Amino acid sequence: MLKKTFSLFLWFFVSVFVLSVCYVIGVFRNWTDTTTALYWISVILVTLSFKFIMDCIHNYFSAGKYRNFLKSFSRKKRALTLDSYFKKGLNIISKRGRGEVPWFLLTGDSEKNNSLLEDINLPVFHRNCVNSTPQQFRTIRWWFFRDLSVLELSGKIYDNPGVINSVISSLSARKCKKQPPRGVVLVISADKLINHDYTYIRTLSQKQGVL
Repeated sequence: MLKKTFSLFLWFFVSVFVLSVCYVIGVFRNWTDTTTALYWISVILVTLSFKFIMDCIHNYFSAGKYRNFLKSFSRKKRALTLDSYFKKGLNIISKRGRGEVPWFLLTGDSEKNNSLLEDINLPVFHRNCVNSTPQQFRTIRWWFFRDLSVLELSGKIYDNPGVINSVISSLSARKCKKQPPRGVVLVISADKLINHDYTYIRTLSQKQGVL
């Protein structure tokens, strides 16, 4: 109650102060009473509008709603980047000029999220010294070899629903349907196979099954 009373008193004081300032200026500029009143009302309305906007901004940030906006923007930007990179790889395959080139999905866990195909030194067809195209994500990577191409999917994508959804969306696109992958290569560590770690193998296979 005391807070509301103080707020009303403060607004009354501000209104009187603004009216006094407008009246003094009106005296020096020979304003009519109507002009002075209009200026006073205009200043009050602008002040109220400014306060309303500031309250909305304060409530927006204090409630944490901006985090949802940032997450949504980040997901959209990531999806667009992934889609652009995916299409770039398909365009390289289609421009090869050697007929239909098969491509495969390759996925599996790797240490420190490194590429499973790094430093394999296989020949490439579209560049002289580079195996893969540059990308902003470590989650997917195109590899273009002489007789086939590979889209490598990091094992980390299965722990990120946003990334896996973007990848599935790209694989479901019209351009991909015209030239679908020939198969999926699941890479499993030899240690896991030797030790008969069936739980690990089953878990990895289930994750890969979403594709």
